[in-house]
Amino acid sequence: NFDFWYQIFSSFDTKTTKEEIPAVISDEPSEKELLTPEQRSDTPKITSEESIQSQSPEYIYNKGFSALKTKNYTKAISMFKTIVSKYPTHTLADNAIYWTGETYYTQRDFPEAIRSFNRIIEKYPEGDKVAGALLKIGYSYYSMKDNENAIKYLKKVVVDYPFSVSGSKAEAMLHKID
Repeated sequence: NFDFWYQIFSSFDTKTTKEEIPAVISDEPSEKELLTPEQRSDTPKITSEESIQSQSPEYIYNKGFSALKTKNYTKAISMFKTIVSKYPTHTLADNAIYWTGETYYTQRDFPEAIRSFNRIIEKYPEGDKVAGALLKIGYSYYSMKDNENAIKYLKKVVVDYPFSVSGSKAEAMLHKID
């Protein structure tokens, strides 16, 4: 057994110089490898929009939520709307619409917030964001000094979701309006 391995290893030419070694195992990077992907001519150019479009809904949602937390509202809305347009049946779609509404609400764009929250109720009537959407519609109307509509939506939350956090908040707001 030793003789077999000795013959194999002794057959290697140990006098090979570095120049004789193929370039693929060279220690030196090629000039092309030194370029960044943006500088290389063989790298396809991908815009940030295309890059986002190719990501998972979870990735896009997290990017949107991070943008919202850092007050980059335009980016947040764009990310959330991307989820809804690309993945309308995904479990995050109603959350994305909800957070789009929250983003508009935070910016005090109450009519747009109401449109977003109504969209949840229309598209995902059985979803877990409906109570919160109704509550925020009531808050939005209240912020626009439209107490009649505010009361209408807040009462709906109290009646339809009596033992929920949204129901409790709606009840508290109704007492404030009276």
